[in-house]
Amino acid sequence: MFSLGVAVSLTAAVLSGVASPVGIATQNVYRGSSHVRHDIRQAAAGASIVFAQEMYGRDARRLRPAGWASWHPRAGYAGDCAVFWRRDLWRLRRAYVVRLTDTRTPHVPSNGHRRAVVAVLTGAETTAAVCVHMPTHGVPTAVYAAGVRRLAGLLARLSARFPFVAVGGDWNRNYRERPRFSGFTAARPPRVTGPKGGRVDYVYVRRPAHIARIRVIGNTYSDHNGVRVRTGRHE
Repeated sequence: MFSLGVAVSLTAAVLSGVASPVGIATQNVYRGSSHVRHDIRQAAAGASIVFAQEMYGRDARRLRPAGWASWHPRAGYAGDCAVFWRRDLWRLRRAYVVRLTDTRTPHVPSNGHRRAVVAVLTGAETTAAVCVHMPTHGVPTAVYAAGVRRLAGLLARLSARFPFVAVGGDWNRNYRERPRFSGFTAARPPRVTGPKGGRVDYVYVRRPAHIARIRVIGNTYSDHNGVRVRTGRHE
């Protein structure tokens, strides 16, 4: 299940007093290398932030839609993820990489070396957007669990500093087996998103935001359907 891809568009009715909606999308671009630009542009439609996974050997600057900026730590295992954002709505305040797992997996070395890519963006509000691509079942359960613990610590630190935090990507776990993060909520895709019948790609948002609507979409060249969610806020 390493070659998983999904487009998730997250449109957020954000903090009270903020009029502009926020859209976030995620797309794993493992398959259809000649069509990566298509899938990223499709994910970007109706969004203002896009996460992309399986970006090894690619240059986000060549793939971003017109009017968009990007940050892609291309060196080493961090090159798996990239973040794109609309320049008219966001500016980059800070970007960095956090190690989640480091273990030997001889057949697919990158599977044991996973990183979270964080982009702190300033716009109508300050948003911490976290892109992840978690290990497959090819690594020991304890390794996956350790990565989840490190990610949970990162999300707690971000939540203490920023009003809106979202984390999304390819989790390589069915939704029913999803990790839990204190203070965060997610929604189950209504139908499969992956080529092996799994619902393995989803988005969490920090409460009091919540996911109000979710729909699976198609038309990707990658080997996954897309997922679109809309969030709201509890008053």
